[in-house]
Amino acid sequence: MITLNDNQLWGAIMFVAGVMLLNVCNQKERKEQAKWKDPKFKWQRLQDNEAAPKSATLPNALMTVTGAMLSFGGIVFFIMGWS
Repeated sequence: MITLNDNQLWGAIMFVAGVMLLNVCNQKERKEQAKWKDPKFKWQRLQDNEAAPKSATLPNALMTVTGAMLSFGGIVFFIMGWS
């Protein structure tokens, strides 16, 4: 039977939370890219002299960094729980 100590439990929770956050960020980025591929939206932006798409927004960047750090921290906590 597998028993987890406190560090391993927190590590698993952090890892799952980080993966879920990265998944939400990925879905937001895909929706934004799909919007930029729409010809009507492109034409409207060209007329407004804003032809270049935004490379990354601050909230998406923060979500990506937070999700990656949560996942990495969760892995480290889980491994540290073995010792």
